[in-house]
Amino acid sequence: MLFRQTCRWVRALSLCAPGLLAAGCAGHSTSTTPELSKGSRNEDAPLTLASGEVGRLAAIPVKVADLQGRSVDIPLEPKQPIGPLSYPEAVRLRDWQAALRFLDAAPAKEQARPEVRYLRGRVLLELGDPERALIAVKDLEADAPMFAAEVRQLRAEAHLAAGHTDEVVAFYGTQSDVPSWLVAARALADAERWAEARVWADKIVAASMKQRSQSVRAEARALRARIAEAQGHRNQAILDYRWLALDGATQAAAVGADEALERLDAKQRLTRQQRMQRAEAFAEAGALENVERELELLKDAPGPKVDEADTVAVLARAYYRSRRDYARAAELYGRAAKLSPVGRDRNSYFEASSLSRAHRDSEAIEKYEALVKRFPRSGWADSAHYSAARLRFIDGQWQAAVKAYEDYLKRRPNGRNVESVNYELAVARLAAGQFAQAEVELRLLRSKTKSAFLVPRLLQLEGVAQQGAGKRSAAVETFRRVIAERPLSFEALVAAARLRQLGEPEPPLIAPAPPEPPPEPVRPTLPDKVARLHAVGLDAEAEEQLRQHESELRREYGVRSGEALCQTYGQLRSARRRYQIAHSAVSSDALAVAPSPATAWQWDCIYPQPYEKVVARAEEEHSLPQHFIYAVMRQESAFSATVESPAGAVGLMQIIDPTARNIASELDETYDPSLMRAPAVNVRFGAYYLRRLLDMFGEQPYLAAAAYNAGPHAATRWLHAGEELPLDVFVARIPYTETRGYVYRVMGNWARYTYLAGGADAVPRLSLEIPRGLRAPADAY
Repeated sequence: MLFRQTCRWVRALSLCAPGLLAAGCAGHSTSTTPELSKGSRNEDAPLTLASGEVGRLAAIPVKVADLQGRSVDIPLEPKQPIGPLSYPEAVRLRDWQAALRFLDAAPAKEQARPEVRYLRGRVLLELGDPERALIAVKDLEADAPMFAAEVRQLRAEAHLAAGHTDEVVAFYGTQSDVPSWLVAARALADAERWAEARVWADKIVAASMKQRSQSVRAEARALRARIAEAQGHRNQAILDYRWLALDGATQAAAVGADEALERLDAKQRLTRQQRMQRAEAFAEAGALENVERELELLKDAPGPKVDEADTVAVLARAYYRSRRDYARAAELYGRAAKLSPVGRDRNSYFEASSLSRAHRDSEAIEKYEALVKRFPRSGWADSAHYSAARLRFIDGQWQAAVKAYEDYLKRRPNGRNVESVNYELAVARLAAGQFAQAEVELRLLRSKTKSAFLVPRLLQLEGVAQQGAGKRSAAVETFRRVIAERPLSFEALVAAARLRQLGEPEPPLIAPAPPEPPPEPVRPTLPDKVARLHAVGLDAEAEEQLRQHESELRREYGVRSGEALCQTYGQLRSARRRYQIAHSAVSSDALAVAPSPATAWQWDCIYPQPYEKVVARAEEEHSLPQHFIYAVMRQESAFSATVESPAGAVGLMQIIDPTARNIASELDETYDPSLMRAPAVNVRFGAYYLRRLLDMFGEQPYLAAAAYNAGPHAATRWLHAGEELPLDVFVARIPYTETRGYVYRVMGNWARYTYLAGGADAVPRLSLEIPRGLRAPADAY
């Protein structure tokens, strides 16, 4: 176990010193790199350990300098991941202790460089030592004016961490944004300078009313309530706590506001109606424990009695929104529907929806259809009518689904779900073998759609219908058209598979570019400050700094400014801003034909390959298809290492916290949520999870992509009802619109990345047959 764990870290991060050990772990490696297979040393590849070397590695000390400059020996501990070999790499890994050790060991001349001094201050601040951080950057803006803004920001953060109130207010109070004012006011409140803090708090509350963010308004109110209470201004504190308890109940800053309100004045005790209001807000947020607390407090609260049906319905909503127990949600919704006629149609609908989510589909269909009969004119009946048909579609009851969709369209020609019904009906006809009708409906959908993404998808499915209806020549023409109009897309890949199935020759996956003389090369250089920040590992700051030079680059390069910007950002390890620029700088015409000397930059810009070594090592370690990580990364995060989704997915590979915890446990590592923003760690975790999904789903990338987006159990459900379908129809009938589009895009990304890496021969050739019996285990996550 220890041996394999050490191999994983070495292979993933290339952390062994060059020449420290000979090649090893050969039995565990799956590398096909020619240099490695011959046993030679590849300096760009991770160094590996021979099975007898782990114990010897532990005895090899690393000499570093302590804070007084004295040389000390630190033995490497094989039970822990081996650290990075330079402070830029340590910074990129967010390994601040290692970064400080390497900075201390650097030559004095290097330590004196302004960017290195600034980095030292940043590292010390991350390590929780603000006083030393302030010393590290003392007088730095005078010595290096180019870093003045960064130093002022770092110094302000250090003063905040050290509790230097006046300095904090002097900086944050002069900013123009409400969150900065909150920092200044909190510092004053923490110092118990209540009168000054109150002036700021009143200003912040007034300004926060113009903010869209409910959390900012709640923070402002909570701060003023705290200050007012400390000042003895009881009435003001009551007003703010009441706002928090009722209008901002679900915000983190509002925790305990109801108790504070009652503490200040027993007469302010919340009524039953107010407790119910809070319960409804918590239920919508999926905060089940909070709802249960409110309903318990409601029993003894003053005021008129709340109808039992309402309390049962709000608890049902909490179970439903929390996704904790759909069977319990169904039970509660059913009970609420029986208790009162008010909202009975709504409660009946969510009873059926809960049963569906609990995978009790036959019961759900029965409930949906009963609702339609009982409340035919209700808006919930429209949704129930559609949902009953859709469940049959999901469960692979193709003939029954067709009939149910047809019934919906007949009875609700202007229903709110007509667009979805028309699409799913056409796909259900394909699955049911009703090819002639499917062709007509798909052609009609294609003529009406306003989405450029949907047109090639519908056209390819139209070809499937033509093939099924025996219109061979029309189908061949359609498939060739898809390949020509949407080259190197998932639609093109499955169209090519259809041509092979028909025994027809495949056209080129993408047309060659017209001949033209190569243009004069554009060779922009990084601005000095950007290059310095990048060199010390501060990639995000380097990218942000480069944004300030965009206008001058546009002026300098004129009509070729898009190319110049792409080339300049391409010199950084990150690709977030480069990819953003690509959307306006890259033309669709350039991507419709193969790259040429004149257009290669456009392909590189919109299909970037950031963190190349990190990605290559992760792919090698986990035996992933080449460039599949990039295909997923491009769709997941648009190459942003720090982005966080509303669902809490973080980083380049958008990994949610529970998944990251499971991965860390299986890797036998201590989980640190902050490291999910470090590209090397996030990519390694994402690669591990992709390998897990590929193992579950028979090495089929399209299934791994579907499971990555919707979860392995959802993919299993779709396979259970649709594994007999051909690949293109299977993907087209994925019931989640988001996941369906995700699979199309990820597979298209992968086709283009593989083409750029190795030409047409490297592009995957898909089989239309889905392997049978692929299922996720019960404990899959």
